[in-house]
Amino acid sequence: LIVAQVAKREHLPVHPVQTSVMDYLNAQGEEDAMLLVPYWDVAWLAKTRHPIFADYQAAHHMTYLRSLAPALKKMHAEVYGFAVDGDNADETPLAVWPERSAAAWHDLAAAYGLDYLLAPSEMTIQLEPVLPGQPYSLYKLRPSP
Repeated sequence: LIVAQVAKREHLPVHPVQTSVMDYLNAQGEEDAMLLVPYWDVAWLAKTRHPIFADYQAAHHMTYLRSLAPALKKMHAEVYGFAVDGDNADETPLAVWPERSAAAWHDLAAAYGLDYLLAPSEMTIQLEPVLPGQPYSLYKLRPSP
């Protein structure tokens, strides 16, 4: 039953923004586009079948595979703007995203293989959205191949 639901998505609840993103990416011929989503939102992979960069669960792999720790720490610091092993209590989640220039977004996309960014709609991102919406807007981070 679970395998059938993953394949057909008949009864898996999907938010309208997730449907819009899937429809947009499929129309662009980018069925395998890598999505960068806020790290706390773990639903995108299951509900869109698109790979996501990371979520809050990724950092937990450091405790199981210590060899991954340096790469995971670097990824979270560079992309999300916080230290996974530090005290981030005073930091606003994703505070670096609105501050990041378009050129910096493109550099991150090239470094990490990111295709699209899903950012909270109330956040001002220094890129033009390809799919504005609520509660997230979709931004293209690098040109199509």
